[in-house]
Amino acid sequence: MANPVVAFDNPNFQTTVGASFEQGCDDIHLEVDDHCPPVYPTTYFPSRDLSYYFSYLQQHHKYALGAAITIIAVLLLMAALSSESPETDTTVSSPTEETLEITEVPVTAVNISSSTATLPGPIFKVFCIELTWDKAKERCRKEGGELASVHNAKENAILSTLKHRTVGIRPMWLGGIAKTGYDSNQFRWIDDSSWDYQWWRVNYPKSARQYRCVLMDTSATDDWYNESCGQVYPFACKFGG
Repeated sequence: MANPVVAFDNPNFQTTVGASFEQGCDDIHLEVDDHCPPVYPTTYFPSRDLSYYFSYLQQHHKYALGAAITIIAVLLLMAALSSESPETDTTVSSPTEETLEITEVPVTAVNISSSTATLPGPIFKVFCIELTWDKAKERCRKEGGELASVHNAKENAILSTLKHRTVGIRPMWLGGIAKTGYDSNQFRWIDDSSWDYQWWRVNYPKSARQYRCVLMDTSATDDWYNESCGQVYPFACKFGG
């Protein structure tokens, strides 16, 4: 099975994921819906002042905060030293004598509408807007996909990373739904793929007669539970099988 690919085209989000996630997923890109608000870490700060990010660091990355303050202090000192002009040196360097070092930034954005056929494996996309399960299913189909099915631990880990970097601790709809006419908690994927993997929370699933639709949980393990399909949550779509 080809590695799953997740496109990421929102400039407000950092494309780098945790080291443990990167291992075995060298070519993964991430895509989130435009409704997703900026979350830390970001590639730039378009709409929030630095106090927001220092606050986040203080709460979640105490050691990183100390390192950041140290780096900023060093940069300020270097800037102050470089601003002092030598009294005896009045030579102006010729532009032809200067060498500019250009650092290329790799382009990681993927347009899902033009890349589905060429990417090696399924594409996942997270939508932060909150819809019922049925409305989320319709939105995924409008985009050309289906609510996400999950077939192994790797795909579940990818969706887990996407969820935490976009909707945070909010639950997220998946494409699982209880089979019609069954009371024994039998589930299926809405894209008709095989139900060959599951990651239920302890003591779940609950009665499928009342709670028919599958969510990814808010916990660090991102296990699943079933809920009433009429509740509204963010959701994940899957494109290209």
